[in-house]
Amino acid sequence: GDPELGWAPLAPNDVVGMRLEAVDPTKPRILFIGDSIVFGQDVAADVTMTREMQRRLPGWQVLNGGVRGYSAEQEYLYLKRIIGTVKPHLVILGEFSGNDFSTFGREFSWGHSKPLYLLQRSALHPEGELVRVDHAGPCIDRLSQSLLYRLMWQRKDTAASVIEYLCEPRSLNFRQTREAIAAFYREIDKLAAQHGARTLHVVMEEQREHHTDGYSDDDYLLIRLFGHEIARIVAAGGHTWMSSYSVLGQPKDIRDKAFLPDHAHLTPFGHAVL
Repeated sequence: GDPELGWAPLAPNDVVGMRLEAVDPTKPRILFIGDSIVFGQDVAADVTMTREMQRRLPGWQVLNGGVRGYSAEQEYLYLKRIIGTVKPHLVILGEFSGNDFSTFGREFSWGHSKPLYLLQRSALHPEGELVRVDHAGPCIDRLSQSLLYRLMWQRKDTAASVIEYLCEPRSLNFRQTREAIAAFYREIDKLAAQHGARTLHVVMEEQREHHTDGYSDDDYLLIRLFGHEIARIVAAGGHTWMSSYSVLGQPKDIRDKAFLPDHAHLTPFGHAVL
């Protein structure tokens, strides 16, 4: 594990993301930051969106800094760790609307503890200060990384309930989560600008956010509650941004070929189109 990030690539700062791509100091660079959507879950490295962009921009280096399971606070902390070495001209932040909101507001994700931040306001910081407030990491990691418990992650709701009962991790409410995510997006833009880079936010939307036919009532309720919330935060923050669904959602023949069966991760075709 990584005490600051929860988990991170085991590599020096000039080798980025779970694809472990080495920085080429002879070329200007575009750096993608994000979770498994950017990483390219279940597709080969050569067919990810970053490799497709690399083929179209041979004079640049396009780096895939995606790390599975990351949300906004981890993306900011990882960018802060590597940006001084990578020195990108452009940072493209992939924000997955499917679970980035819900996982941000708790101390664990996918079988590992993670940092939890709260935006706290005071007389000294009237606009708010991001403060780390997690406390249950050692308990979460001892439990969730045991061999017996790893089998339980096949049923994520059950596994999460056991963690919550035994470790009593802290979680944020809806308003607190929204405020803290918005603050981290501002910090990402500020950090990039301090290093001479521009930022593009790309909201990676689930197919189910727009086409919910055939899903259970519980799934539909979650989609209605959290779907589009990341896009709302980005739009309200005045960021330069785009929605992946603006190019992957229509027409239907593109949509049907762009998503894997989980309706979230992209096929090689989806990566190429995006």
